Amino acid sequence: MTGGSSGLGLETVRALASSGARVHVPALDPVAARAALSGINKVDVWPLDLADEASVKAFANAFLDRQGRLDILVLNAGIMAQPLFRDPRGREGHFSTNFLGHYQLTALLWPALVAARTSRVAILGIDGVGVVEEIGNAVDSIAVGNEVWYIDGGYPGNPGSYAEYKVVHGAYVSRKPRNVDFVQAAALPVVGLTAWEAVFDKGKVKPGDHVLVHGGAGGLGHIAIQYLSAIGARTATTVSSEAKAALTLELGADLAIHYRTQDVGAALKSWSGKDGADVVFDFVGRDNFARSFGHVVPYGRLVNTVVSDWPSGGNGFAEWRNLDISFVNIGLPQIARDHPRRLRQVRVLEEIAGRVDQGTLRAHIDRVVSFEEVGEAQRALEAGETLGRVVLKI
Repeated sequence: MTGGSSGLGLETVRALASSGARVHVPALDPVAARAALSGINKVDVWPLDLADEASVKAFANAFLDRQGRLDILVLNAGIMAQPLFRDPRGREGHFSTNFLGHYQLTALLWPALVAARTSRVAILGIDGVGVVEEIGNAVDSIAVGNEVWYIDGGYPGNPGSYAEYKVVHGAYVSRKPRNVDFVQAAALPVVGLTAWEAVFDKGKVKPGDHVLVHGGAGGLGHIAIQYLSAIGARTATTVSSEAKAALTLELGADLAIHYRTQDVGAALKSWSGKDGADVVFDFVGRDNFARSFGHVVPYGRLVNTVVSDWPSGGNGFAEWRNLDISFVNIGLPQIARDHPRRLRQVRVLEEIAGRVDQGTLRAHIDRVVSFEEVGEAQRALEAGETLGRVVLKI
């Protein structure tokens, strides 16, 4: 609460504290404020110069670092309500102040608190598909009404797509495939791009290569199998059920290994006729990453897309066999603000859209869920109960 150490503000602090709330009072002179508020329990005083932008930002970050959240902001005892923002549907958000033109409060404190909070909270959803509602003056590659897709957000400071509206830089948006609906298109951007970087950029797969795809019936795996089939590679994959085996074989895999009942290494060597696969894609991660070292031929390549532990014995085995180990993280360009690499990702999405429209690439959708069903869908994903992709429809 600003202005909480004198007059009406002091009485408001007293009332709030007596109701059981913890009240935080920013003040230009903290010593004087503490003296005025002495005797009132559950009151904290913070140093703050509302005329100094650096001071305001420091306060906002320090406050949220310590408290974690802010439930109510009262400005100068709050006796006049004004609209703070209006969303696309016309709903208003409000703050309170008794000075209609109090620039320091409206222009510095509230935005600083919002920015500080946004940097700590992530709205999930790194990709999305939708219809353009508005464009900026400098955007000329798309128009209002276009059906588009993108990879953007899902990290603190850049809200993701688990929302009704999403603001995206115009350069990072491209046309969705024309020959599929929104649900089919929504299943593709993040897995399409990740599998692309794994297969083409890191895996460097060539026609005739023997390739092992761990998790072939998952979101990444079933897309990677289609890329590999188009290249002309020979593909084996690990699965946990007959239904998953059937899907992978339908999409172009040559061999489905039931990892729960078969020895993956033995089955792989028998099939390839050599000491493993030329390229192994680990789309499962965790302890599977360490096991995958033994599935790669000497001088072969292992590509991982999931945070995992290194083998407990170190990297000696991989070094001895001269393995080329690499990783894919498609989120790094936006976190690092790497504009050229983000533009390259947009070009890849355009290539993916072309393949979809040509009928050479498709997403298998396990289920379409609402907001209320997200928790159960996430549980099913983590338990390995899904085939292909789960799509959130808003």
